[in-house]
Amino acid sequence: MTIASISWKVVRFALKSVIALLMLFYVAAGVMSAISLYMQSRYKAEPIYALETLVDQAALSGDKGEIAAWLSSRPLAETPAELKILIPESAPLSPQSFFAIFRRELKLGHPKEALFWLQLGRYRLLYDLLRCGGTPEEERMLNKMLNIMPSPQIDALIRAHPEYINEALQRVLDFDAQYPAADDPALFCNLAVHADQPADRVDWPLYHQALRDMTERHIRATAQKQPAKQAPPPKPAPKASVKKDKKEKRGADTMKEKAKDEIKGAGQPAKK
Repeated sequence: MTIASISWKVVRFALKSVIALLMLFYVAAGVMSAISLYMQSRYKAEPIYALETLVDQAALSGDKGEIAAWLSSRPLAETPAELKILIPESAPLSPQSFFAIFRRELKLGHPKEALFWLQLGRYRLLYDLLRCGGTPEEERMLNKMLNIMPSPQIDALIRAHPEYINEALQRVLDFDAQYPAADDPALFCNLAVHADQPADRVDWPLYHQALRDMTERHIRATAQKQPAKQAPPPKPAPKASVKKDKKEKRGADTMKEKAKDEIKGAGQPAKK
C-alpha cells in the first residue's frame, strides 16, 4: 500500500467524520427548534396564572430559561400583569428572565424602563460570575459582550440623557435591597466559567456586598465626571402689547388735558 493511498484514506475518513458531525448538528438543531416551537405554542395557550407555577418551580429547581421562554411567547399587553407576578418572587429568577423583560419594554416603546431591566440583568449576571470564581479578565469579557446588547433606542436615550445610567443603577441597588438574588448559578458556572460548582452558599453574602460596593463606587465615579446641570436662564418679563401701551398713553394724555381745563376754568372770573 503506497503512502498516497494511505493519505487519501485518512482524508476520506476525516471528511466522513466532518459530514457526520454536521449532520448530527443539523439534526440536533432541528430537534431543538421543534421543541422550542412546541413550548412556545404551549406557553402561548396557557392562562397567565401558569406563570406563578413556573416561578414556584424556579424557586425549587432553578430557573433554566423557562420563564424567559414563557415571556417571549406571550402578548406584550400582558407585561404589567406579568410584572406583578414576577417582581415579588424575583429572587430565584435567572438573568435571562430580566433580559426578556428588557426586550418586552423596548417593544412597548419604554426605553427608560427597558434600561433599568437591562442593568438589573447585567447586575445579576455579574453576581453569578463572582460566585462562580470568575477572574477580572472574564468580567471584562462579559462586560464587552453585554455592551453589544443595547439597541438603537437605548443608545439614543443614553446619548441624550447620560445621567439615566446612574439612575437605572441606583434603581437596581434599591430593587436588589428589597429582592436580593437567590438564584443558583451552577448552570452558568458550567457553561460560561467552566467551574464545577459555585462558591459555598455561606460566602454568597460576601460576594453580594462586594458587588453592591463596586456598583456604588461606579455611580459616584461617573457622577463626578458628568458636567453639572446648569440652571435654565430666567425667562424675560412679558412685554405689554402695543395696543395696550397706546391705550394707556391715550388715557394719560386725556387725564392731563382734563387737568389743564380744570385749572383754566378755576382761574377765570365768574360772569355777573
